[in-house]
Amino acid sequence: MQGRGKEEWAPLATRLGQQGYGVLAIDFRQEGRGSRDELLADARAAFAFLRLQKKVDAARIGLIGADLGANVAVQYAAAEPMARLAVLLSPGQNYRGVASEPALRDYGVRPLLLLAAEEDVSSAPAVRRLAEAARGEAEVKLYPGAAHGTELLAGHPASADEILAFLKAHL
Repeated sequence: MQGRGKEEWAPLATRLGQQGYGVLAIDFRQEGRGSRDELLADARAAFAFLRLQKKVDAARIGLIGADLGANVAVQYAAAEPMARLAVLLSPGQNYRGVASEPALRDYGVRPLLLLAAEEDVSSAPAVRRLAEAARGEAEVKLYPGAAHGTELLAGHPASADEILAFLKAHL
C-alpha cells in the first residue's frame, strides 16, 4: 500500500502462518513510486522466490495486495497463470498508471476476492466495477466506514476471517 510498509500485514500474515500458509510480504522499491514495470518486476521476483521455497506448494500460490499493491497483484496474476487467485483490498481503477480492470481479461475465471469500505470514494466503486467485469467468481465484501487498504484489516477484524475462508476454499 502506498505510504505504508510490509509490517502492516503482520497480523494477517501471522494468522495465515498459524493456519499453515507460507506468507511473503514485500515493500515495493522506492516506496511504490517506481514505474509500472518496476512494480510488476517486484511482484514477479516475490512470486519466483516463493515458488523456489521447499515448503511452498508452487501450484497453490495466491496474491494479496492493498491499494496500489492490489492493482499490481491483479495485473501480475493476469500475466502469471500459476497464480491461483487474487485478494484485492481497496483496489482502484488506476493507481499510478497501474490499471486494474483491463487485467481481468487475462486473469480469466480464477477466483477473486474484492474488499473495500463503503465510504472509500475511490475503492468502493472500483470494487463494484471489477466484480461486474470479472469473468469468473468474484466475491465482494464491503465494510462500513472509510478505511482504506490495510486499514481494513485493523478496523474490520472480519476481513481477515473473509480472506482466510476464501483461501481455504480456493487454494
